[in-house]
Amino acid sequence: MIKISQQQKRLLSYGIFFVSIIILLTIFLPLLRINDSTYAGYEVAFGKELIDIDPFGLGSIASARLPISFFAIIAFFLPIIGGIIGLFSRGIAIVSGAFFLIAFVLFLVLPNEVVIAYTIAGTTTTTEVDWSLAFGGIIAAIASAIGAGLSLVFALKK
Repeated sequence: MIKISQQQKRLLSYGIFFVSIIILLTIFLPLLRINDSTYAGYEVAFGKELIDIDPFGLGSIASARLPISFFAIIAFFLPIIGGIIGLFSRGIAIVSGAFFLIAFVLFLVLPNEVVIAYTIAGTTTTTEVDWSLAFGGIIAAIASAIGAGLSLVFALKK
């Protein structure tokens, strides 16, 4: 193992935390897209009403929405936990790396896990959609991989 100075260790821990902040901020960027429509990370994570047909104000005839995605919530918030771990504890920095790695995998599989729920005449059904990652999802995935690498280096350096 290569020895690094205390200042380099501190800089590395700040770098890990900075990467986790970048991942969290990508929640405001477009995460998923289909055709000409894009949806921001917070819309995918916490749900969004896409359409509600209520012509006379007597109740909804049909509606479509993005339901809450726990995969997206975990993918966005697990790295910030990993960043805090990397900032304060070198002893368990490998856990920080694992959190970043899990987030990386979640960002990559997210297009296959997000569905659209639609309701017609009171019956709710879900349908799979052929999503693709938008630039916010790509940035978050790359930043997660960088965070995992930095955490691994931080854990292995003496």
